[in-house]
Amino acid sequence: MHTWFKRAAIAAIGAIALWIGVALALVAAPAPAFRSTPFPIAARGTPTCSRSPDTACYTARDGTVLHALREGAPSDTIVLLLHGVMSDADAMRPAAIALHAKTGATVLSLDLRGHGTSGGAFGDIAYPGQYEDDVADVVATLREEAPRARVLLAGHSMGGGIAVRYAARAAVPAVDGYLLYAPHLGEHAPTTRHDAAAAAGAEVPIKLSLQRTIGLLMLGAVGMHGLDGLGTLYFNVSRGDGPMHYSFRAMTGCAPDDYAAALRADDAPLLIVAGGADEAFDASGYPAAARLHANGEALVVDGVGHDGILTDTAALDAIDRWLRTRVGRSAPAAGRFTP
Repeated sequence: MHTWFKRAAIAAIGAIALWIGVALALVAAPAPAFRSTPFPIAARGTPTCSRSPDTACYTARDGTVLHALREGAPSDTIVLLLHGVMSDADAMRPAAIALHAKTGATVLSLDLRGHGTSGGAFGDIAYPGQYEDDVADVVATLREEAPRARVLLAGHSMGGGIAVRYAARAAVPAVDGYLLYAPHLGEHAPTTRHDAAAAAGAEVPIKLSLQRTIGLLMLGAVGMHGLDGLGTLYFNVSRGDGPMHYSFRAMTGCAPDDYAAALRADDAPLLIVAGGADEAFDASGYPAAARLHANGEALVVDGVGHDGILTDTAALDAIDRWLRTRVGRSAPAAGRFTP
């Protein structure tokens, strides 16, 4: 019996060692290469945040200062708006202006950690879920500053994915509704599009390091996360030192792990708006996704693209009606928030 256990232990150790060896070999795969010259952008300056009538500053639990642009005077409705991948609050300004003009809501466009003029390293977070933790800290502050206001969480693309991840979390401050513009719902969602241009051999501006991703998933399965800061999602954009990228942990923090479970987790009113001509996602899948939510609905506007939905007239009309008829003011859940 002792010999049998010894042999089984040796076999198990050998299998784990082989698993780790294969994983490390995959992790060592080179980053994806682009045939075309990367699009150059200016180097990111030192993150700063100075409070003004148009600017808000929030301090996250780890001391990082997060920057937001404010559109509109204080009102009884506050929309916290999260931008998409490789974007920032400034790029969301037209959407914030349009949303405020249509609804009268105060719109706060947040620079996610590492983006725009918020602190943090670009394209990386300390752990999956840190984006939601930052949102929780901002929402908690908004609740303290305006306890009688409705607070809604909105997001475009990656920002929408982070909002859905937030909805799946229990220990966060409650929001009164979710407004999602063409959200990134994750790899297994019905909205995921496998790029036809890539299948035809055309160059795409975003590439996944699939081998490295698989290797890091394998390491994570045995509790090894020390290499999760390596890049896995690469963009054909450069600040002069090669293509920019998101780390594995940042990439996995951009969308829910299980979109269906996340959509079922919170019954606060939810509205998805997307364009039928969306270049990034298959918009025809959004209505089915919205039906998974207890209080969800979706609008797909024909002929509108991924960014165009942010300022589309039909989408804004639907958002205005939804805010007036479907979104109430919920009492913050006592004891729900644990910083």
